[in-house]
Amino acid sequence: MDFTPKGVITALITPTDKAGNLKEASARKLLQYVIEGGVHGLFPLSTNGEFYALDFHTKIRMSEITVEEAGGRIPVYMGAASNTTRESVELAKAAEKLGADAVTVLTPSFIKLNDNELYNHYARIAAATNLPVFMHSFPARTGILISPHLVSRLSEIDNIRGIKDGSGNLDITEQYIRCSRDNFSVLAGNDMLILATLVYGGVGAMSASANIAPRLVSSIYDHYVAGDLEKAREAQSTLGPLRRAFSLGSIPVAMLKEAAALIDLDSGSPVAPVEGLTDDERRKLKEVLKALGL
Repeated sequence: MDFTPKGVITALITPTDKAGNLKEASARKLLQYVIEGGVHGLFPLSTNGEFYALDFHTKIRMSEITVEEAGGRIPVYMGAASNTTRESVELAKAAEKLGADAVTVLTPSFIKLNDNELYNHYARIAAATNLPVFMHSFPARTGILISPHLVSRLSEIDNIRGIKDGSGNLDITEQYIRCSRDNFSVLAGNDMLILATLVYGGVGAMSASANIAPRLVSSIYDHYVAGDLEKAREAQSTLGPLRRAFSLGSIPVAMLKEAAALIDLDSGSPVAPVEGLTDDERRKLKEVLKALGL
C-alpha cells in the first residue's frame, strides 16, 4: 500500500493472558472494534502494546494478526523498538516480509545515547528496509528526546518519513514540523494534543485512547479536515477524562486493559510485574467510561 501518513493510528494494546501469552481471538476482536470505529491506521507493538515484555515470536504473531485484520484497508505501522540496533533491524525486516506498511521505532531506553549514536541507530534501521520508518520520541519513559536538530538530519534520509512526538511539548512539536522536509510527517503522541498538533501542521496522532474510544478519537481528525474546528475542539475536550485516566495504575496499559474488559473486549492482564487496577481505581475508571457512553 502506497500511503500518506494521516489521521488517528491506534497504538494497540496486546491482549495477553496472565502468563504473558498472546490471546489471538481477543486480538482479532480488538482489531475489528477499532477498525469499525473509523481509525486511519494500526500500530502494533507500541509502548502500550507492551513491546518490551514480549518475546520475538509473540511480536511477530501480533503483527501478523494485525496485517491480516487490516486486510489492506488501512496501513499498519509495526513497532520495531528495541534497545539494540540489531533487534530493531530484525523487526524492520520482519515487518516488510509480513506485509506491514511502515515501521515505528521508539528510541532505546536506559542507554543515554548521544546524537551521533542515535542518528546511526535510525539510519541503520532505515537502510535495512524499503518501508517508511517513523521515529518515536518519548523522553518521559526513555530519557531521550530526539532533538529538532537531529530530526532535521534524519529527515533527509529518504525512507525516514516522520515522527511520533511523545514529548507533550508543543514547542518541540512546532520545531519538528518547521525543521523537517516537506514530505516528513509529525504525529501527536499525547492524546490531549491531537487537535493542537493538527493546527500546528501535524498530520494526526498515534493514539492509545483509540483502543477504547476509536470513534471519538478519530472524530477529532475527521472534523478538523472537514473544516469544522468547533466540533473537533468539542471531541478533543470530550476525550479529556479518558486521557487523564491514564494516571490510574502504574502505567497506562494497566488502565487500558481494564477499560477494554469493561467494554467487553477481553485483553487479559498486563504482563508482570505490572498489575491491574485497585478497586478504587476501577470504580473511577467505570465512571469515566459511563460518562462517555461506553
